[in-house]
Amino acid sequence: MVKVIASHESIKKQVLDNIKTPFDAFNEFIWNALDAEAKNVSITIKTGADHIKSLEIEDDGQGIDYDDLNKDLFRKFNTSNKFVEKNSSLPRGNKGFGRFSFIHFCSRVVWKTVFRDIKDRKNYEYDIEIEDYKLDDFQPKNKRESSKNSGTKVSFIFSTSNNKNLITPKNKDILYQLKQNIFLEFAWIIELLNLNITINGKKLDYSHLIDKQIEHDKKINSYKFKFKFIKWHQALKNQSSRYYYLNKKGEEVFVDTTTLNQKMDEYYHSIFVTSEYFDDFNLLKTRYEPTYKELMKYVDKYLREQRRPFIKNFSKNKYEEFKKKDILPKFSAIEKKIKQPIYEEVVREIIEFAPGLVSNTNECQRRILLELINQLLDDESSRKTLYRILEILIDEDNKDQLCELQDKLEKYGLKNLLGMIKLVDDRIETIERLKILTSDAKKYVSESELQRIIEEHFWIFGEEYNLMIGSEEDDFSKLRKLYYEKVKKMKPKEIADLFISKKQVDLFICGVMSEGRKTRNMIVEIKRPKEYLKKKHYMQIDDYKDIIMKVPEFNTPERNHWDFVLLYTDISKEHTTFFESEIKDKFTGLAKDNHINFRIFVRKWADLLDEVNFRLKFLRDSLNQRKKKIADKKK
Repeated sequence: MVKVIASHESIKKQVLDNIKTPFDAFNEFIWNALDAEAKNVSITIKTGADHIKSLEIEDDGQGIDYDDLNKDLFRKFNTSNKFVEKNSSLPRGNKGFGRFSFIHFCSRVVWKTVFRDIKDRKNYEYDIEIEDYKLDDFQPKNKRESSKNSGTKVSFIFSTSNNKNLITPKNKDILYQLKQNIFLEFAWIIELLNLNITINGKKLDYSHLIDKQIEHDKKINSYKFKFKFIKWHQALKNQSSRYYYLNKKGEEVFVDTTTLNQKMDEYYHSIFVTSEYFDDFNLLKTRYEPTYKELMKYVDKYLREQRRPFIKNFSKNKYEEFKKKDILPKFSAIEKKIKQPIYEEVVREIIEFAPGLVSNTNECQRRILLELINQLLDDESSRKTLYRILEILIDEDNKDQLCELQDKLEKYGLKNLLGMIKLVDDRIETIERLKILTSDAKKYVSESELQRIIEEHFWIFGEEYNLMIGSEEDDFSKLRKLYYEKVKKMKPKEIADLFISKKQVDLFICGVMSEGRKTRNMIVEIKRPKEYLKKKHYMQIDDYKDIIMKVPEFNTPERNHWDFVLLYTDISKEHTTFFESEIKDKFTGLAKDNHINFRIFVRKWADLLDEVNFRLKFLRDSLNQRKKKIADKKK
């Protein structure tokens, strides 16, 4: 009997603390096979409807030397006789947990091992058995000379209670789960060492894990290097993104993490480099050689080139994710045309430079960052502030690219400015056209033509209006449905039919504010230029107000506000007195205001257009002054 230098309870506690799942526990036995230099590992599993009948792992490694049982290998716990090099993938185990990890999923384990005795150069075989209630001692049995090749077979014996750890009501497909866990843990080392792992006689196929695989050769100085690059679809278990150097025989001589490891961008990758250059590799001697320096530079450049299209797609997908989660800043109508596209470009650029800013943060932090970027894009000093903040947040490996980001931020500022000037010029042109159509009866084409222009440019009523709900020929019953679809985001089948009125409006626009909690709505009645305004027209807009106020879901004071606007060119002389008494504020055209949730305006086309024109020209002058400052600075 061999006694382990630790108590049963101590072993059990440390194994359960350090190895978290039954699948991780099973993988420990595969690692033990690889540590024993196995090239072939065969897993055999037989399952019943709700239990495992049998489970075995067999390998062609070196076996377990009998003399080691009473030395270090099985007697010591929380240590191991395996010497682990910092820059080598194997051996993996170094704490001695692996052989006891079976307690996660079975009650007993039996090793049948064949090893070669270095003293007499003969092969011997014997058995080892450990039970889950007696982890601190075991009995090696039946040592005998053997004609078999070296290797080890491990058989797991199950009891009903332990078996439940692997097969549960939520996880009955044990074979599928076992494969998935082995794929994620061992795919990279199968590629590295050209291993053969089979389950029930079938070779593991993990091609679904590989997003891209490229092999190529490159000559550096007088040495030829073979490269194999793999981009993985997802993160591998317990393995970072690394480069592996192999000698002419395919033996690993050095491994380390790549410069793009842990960038929080889901760019999971491995690169394997094989060359006779590594036959006599010694890092301390080689690291300063010109060939090695050039190789490292090339590997880093190659990985970044492969990452470029991926990171662009990554940033695009992240931005779309922000859209779906509705955590992006809200933009006014004018900002949607100019600033929003530029903002999207900037955010995506920043994600490309520092993906950790959005990957390693919670939703609240992302919302704050996205709003901060929006606020700091508006002027030169703010963009400098944004640059300084990013300079602090961006990791060291991307510092050298900050100048490129600074140039792009400056260009975005100019691009935003020129875009705004162009937009304002176009709007001034629209206002001039509307002035002609609404003041000169000879130039007036038709009411539908005027209607079309207003529908395309409803910004004239205010930048806060960002949705056109309905227009000519839409009655109130239809408008209600359109309102629920566009504002409340309801599907047509979710909206109950309700008759309101057959009356039709010329224009119904809406602005959604405060993250959808409040809406500002406007219904506009348009009178053609040659039609004089009469009392009946006012009564028409007043009727619209009454109709809306009778629909409960439209008139919640804290959620809905309504403006009703009657637009005209001239008032009929016989109705002048009526309108003079009805219009309370001659400057704004305000006629009624209940100070709760509705107002009625009677506005002259000329007054409305002059007011908008004045604002636009003032804005254009300010923008042109900023443009001149930028031009003077560049001289």
